Amino acid sequence: MAAPKVIPIDFHKLEPLPYFPQGHTIRIKPNFAIGQSFSLHLFIASMEQLIESLLPEKIMKSLRSAENEEHQRVILHNLHKILPLFTHKASGNTISVTVLCPAEYTSGVGRYVADMLNRWAYPGKHWNIVAGRSLTFECIQYPAKPLYLVEHFLTAHEEQDRKTIMNNLPLLFQELRINILAVYYARYIVSIKSLSLEQKMSMIEENISSLLSSPTKIQDSSIYDEMQQFLIKLSAERKIDQVKENISYLMHRRPKTFDPDVFYEMKQSITLFKDKFIAQRDHRHISRVMAYLYLFKKTVKHAMRANPNQRYISLKILKTFYNAENHKNHTLGILITLNLSETERFEKRHILESIKTYIPDIQFVKDTYLIDRPDEKIRTFYLEVEKAHDLFFTLEEIKNLKRSLLKELPMRIEHVLHPIFMPRNEEEVIRNIITLAKQLRFLRDIPQAIISYEQQTHTELVFAVIFVRTLREKDVTLAEQLHHLSIHFDESKVVGYIKRRYPKEANLFRIHLPKAPFLRKDSYVDLQKARQVIVHDLTSSLGNFRDFNGGMIVKQNEVLQELLTLLPDLNKEGEFLLENFFYSLRPAIMQSLLPAKVLKELFLLHQMAIQECIATPFFQKILHTSGYILVVTASTSKGLQEKLEAALKSLKIHPRNLTLSHLLHSEITAIGYIYRNEEEKQGEIFLQKLTNCYL
Repeated sequence: MAAPKVIPIDFHKLEPLPYFPQGHTIRIKPNFAIGQSFSLHLFIASMEQLIESLLPEKIMKSLRSAENEEHQRVILHNLHKILPLFTHKASGNTISVTVLCPAEYTSGVGRYVADMLNRWAYPGKHWNIVAGRSLTFECIQYPAKPLYLVEHFLTAHEEQDRKTIMNNLPLLFQELRINILAVYYARYIVSIKSLSLEQKMSMIEENISSLLSSPTKIQDSSIYDEMQQFLIKLSAERKIDQVKENISYLMHRRPKTFDPDVFYEMKQSITLFKDKFIAQRDHRHISRVMAYLYLFKKTVKHAMRANPNQRYISLKILKTFYNAENHKNHTLGILITLNLSETERFEKRHILESIKTYIPDIQFVKDTYLIDRPDEKIRTFYLEVEKAHDLFFTLEEIKNLKRSLLKELPMRIEHVLHPIFMPRNEEEVIRNIITLAKQLRFLRDIPQAIISYEQQTHTELVFAVIFVRTLREKDVTLAEQLHHLSIHFDESKVVGYIKRRYPKEANLFRIHLPKAPFLRKDSYVDLQKARQVIVHDLTSSLGNFRDFNGGMIVKQNEVLQELLTLLPDLNKEGEFLLENFFYSLRPAIMQSLLPAKVLKELFLLHQMAIQECIATPFFQKILHTSGYILVVTASTSKGLQEKLEAALKSLKIHPRNLTLSHLLHSEITAIGYIYRNEEEKQGEIFLQKLTNCYL
């Protein structure tokens, strides 16, 4: 078989490609031969386009308007004075980062930039580089100094992650610029053979010192500001050296507790703090923070290996101060390590809200927030708070905070649920309209409404309302009556008549409510409360109407309000527990049927059980009242409810005679029962089963 015939291609006669702009102002030549490779020619064209998009608009305008090549050479010569250049942009879920720098004395800069992006584009979380391209080249108009161009691509699927990365990149570019130039000058000076070693070292120190004075700021800074920044950096470096000595001492003192990898962990943690933070704090405090950071992460990791589904929280409160304008400001450092699942969220605001529950007049100290993500499930947080007017924290406040935060923080963890996509069921809507229309038989009948939850966004709750009323001659539209509310009307139509004269009007609309007022302390949305607000607003605007699907809800709210009245001394935490207790009652119908006095007694038993279980792993209390037997069993061990249900399974008690309550608080599970004691003998058997199941 004959060999295939090779047809030579003349690239100069090829038609211009439609997706590459022709006639680039900057023409480049790579430092290797590309021959007749069509794909390499396309690659070079794309890199020319990338360079032009990277360069400042002022330089590009000067190059395009240059009178001759000599003028262009002068402009490109001046370009070298402002290198390296950085740019970043987001397109969809992809973020591109581009760097242009001298090719000489910067070997390895591509790997260095990729590594820094991987570790610090999102501090504390590794961000993989998904693609990249780079080229060493020289400009045809100015071939004297070769250049290096590199572009890296990252992907971030969550909008919040993209925003965080885009905000972090400008600060990261400042650090990259200083490091690249420091290496460039150092390598250049070392390559000069005519200088002695002492002269080389002196020149390197001078160049690095000039870089630390932040010449890349857009605004001009005074010599005082530049010196201040330089002194802060020197002070921070001295503190870091002292911290290393302190950690080294701990490592030799407690070799079983502190492994050699503590220095790697320390390096990772220190880079999360700013130089100003380190310079203003005592080195012993920073050493304590680093030591606890290491120990907490190590402890939680070890515990999760044994039981990965358990919640673990390590907490340390450090009394400290920072120096600002020759004055000591007294603060509390809060250090927290905990494990989270993929559907849980915990941030600075949750910590501050928890602290303000017990010390309301605190405020966050700027630039003290640190978050470390050693792996996907473990988070470590550090922040500092201070009192207004520089007041001291009392010893009693600190003790109370230590006791309370361990209980409060788990309740503040936010559970993130994916939004549900469920199109409106038109058949059900029509059926509901017909049902409501049938309720209007006489002219005196009040309007009928069905209010149902529809969806939520990051900021709003949306409820769908079907409102059917009888129209009279002077009635205005609902849109006019509800103009002060945030409402979107879907449709309005006549669905029948009374006495063949008065139309029955059905209105379909959605009410939008801000979400924030209905967030509980555990970040769950209180839909019941939001629905009550809607009923109140509609009643105020439209007058009385029948809440067709809210009868049970109204009765529940009445019982809950009566229960709150019977317990007037509850604090905010107690009210939160009471709500959890009330809505845990099963069957749910019993929330409306049981007397509030009986529920009060059961709740008090729950409170007693939680307090007692702090000191003992098991607690059980029995109370006879008003024809009911109340039993509360609490334990810190798992599987309590399953054991109790198995013990009662053989009795086959009717659901109306047995009500179950469930309360989880600080890893303590409390299970309560209300048994309607109609037959004394059956009540004794019921108690015997419950008391014997843990023997």
